[in-house]
Amino acid sequence: MPRVSGIDVLKFMQEDNNYKKVPVVMFTTSNSKSDIMKCYELGAKAFVCKPLDIFEFNSSIRSIVEFWTSINMLPTFH
Repeated sequence: MPRVSGIDVLKFMQEDNNYKKVPVVMFTTSNSKSDIMKCYELGAKAFVCKPLDIFEFNSSIRSIVEFWTSINMLPTFH
């Protein structure tokens, strides 16, 4: 990302209640264990290293959808 790192974005999101529960999938060229751990500590739900493997991508997105739909319910109309 130009000017702002993904880790900086995660830090911002964790500090703001409006964004704290938004599921984040990190797409990066880094496969550093310390970067991966830092991202998970800051709330990332998945970490995918480039070059992108389509099966890993599908698995990550499926996990995010399951997580997001399990904590959110549509309002009921009376």
